[in-house]
Amino acid sequence: MKARLLPLLLPLVLLSSCKNPFQGIAAGGMTEFRSDSLPSEPYEGEILRTIEGHEFLFRGVLSDGEGGFLLLEEGEAPYIRNKDIQFGLRFESREGVILREWDEEEGPGEIIEPMQVEEGIAYYAVDFGFEITFDPVYDKTFPPTSIGTLVHWC
Repeated sequence: MKARLLPLLLPLVLLSSCKNPFQGIAAGGMTEFRSDSLPSEPYEGEILRTIEGHEFLFRGVLSDGEGGFLLLEEGEAPYIRNKDIQFGLRFESREGVILREWDEEEGPGEIIEPMQVEEGIAYYAVDFGFEITFDPVYDKTFPPTSIGTLVHWC
């Protein structure tokens, strides 16, 4: 019986000793961006903040008091802009809120559709330059809208 099992066990032992080519390579992980450094009252102009090593430009975006970003439309559309994050981004999916490409020289680009929306969270793939804002296609003013915290993964 042992003589019959040995040929069957040998491939399993060899396979288990193979090295995983990704072993030892750390995953990029996730970074959560919170609104704690933003005011909780309306302000004029733009605010530039570095959060967790990434630079964001805000207009009409407040802290919701719980770390989330509150988009407040008062005259001009609010926005969150970033030009250095690449790969994944997620935030709470809200009616009228879009993510689109952003280039400082060319301005707004194409809308980036979510890869998936699960339990109210929209997951996006971004590539060096995005803007979160209200969709200008709607002909209405949106109420203050919290999109929660932003989470980036790579």
